Amino acid sequence: MTINLYGWDNCPAEVKDQVGKLQECLIRQLDDNLLGTYLHGSLALQCFNPACSDLDVIVLLKESIDVEVRFRLVQELLALSLNPAPIEISLITQGGIRPWRHPTPFELHCSEYWRQRYEDSVVLGDKEFWAGTPVDGDLACHIMLIRQKGICVYGLSVAEAFPDVPEPDFRSSILDGVDYAADSLRTLPVYGILTLCRVLSYLKTGRILSKRDAGIWALHLLPESLRDIVRSAVELYEGSRSDMAAMSDEDLNSYKSFMLSAIQSAA
Repeated sequence: MTINLYGWDNCPAEVKDQVGKLQECLIRQLDDNLLGTYLHGSLALQCFNPACSDLDVIVLLKESIDVEVRFRLVQELLALSLNPAPIEISLITQGGIRPWRHPTPFELHCSEYWRQRYEDSVVLGDKEFWAGTPVDGDLACHIMLIRQKGICVYGLSVAEAFPDVPEPDFRSSILDGVDYAADSLRTLPVYGILTLCRVLSYLKTGRILSKRDAGIWALHLLPESLRDIVRSAVELYEGSRSDMAAMSDEDLNSYKSFMLSAIQSAA
């Protein structure tokens, strides 16, 4: 089976068109409050798979936006997502990252994970659901990736837009997701298996790898009995196989125990 993984420069035309439509939406709704739009995740790491990858986006604002703007944005973002790629997007302000804070405050977050809850709130006209300024520990990870390999779609350069992320905050950010990944091995096997590899690869090497590359890297560390689990996840991620290899609960528990122990030792 042919492997088709992409970066921003060579991704399918329909994906670039989707990003263009997203940018038009942001300009229309935010006007001169919009400072920049940035891609991170698989498109920035040259491993975007059109069959399963998200568009990962951070938007930088001059100042906070009110609930009316948030409500309008959510409706447009839900319409743009899945056409064709799922969109995961966070809007943050300059003041939320300068001076740097972790966990980092954000104005709005939208992803397929929240679709049903958001659609229900839109139907009810429940605008207050999006009031307030919550914080997100994952933003340290996303901004670190943007600083290293992110794509500026619009606005300020990456260096102008984002401060350096302190390494302890980045480390905290990735470690906070370990338990969720470990508990997702059966329900979201590719995500769970390769996220654990990605965390361990950073702790061991100091490099931020894609999920695919982290899985390949981890193969040499694993006992032979666990390698097929990771190899299967890598092949499914890159599109060279159509489904996961059969895995017993005992196999998954062994993988989970091995990886959690290795991560704990390296942290």
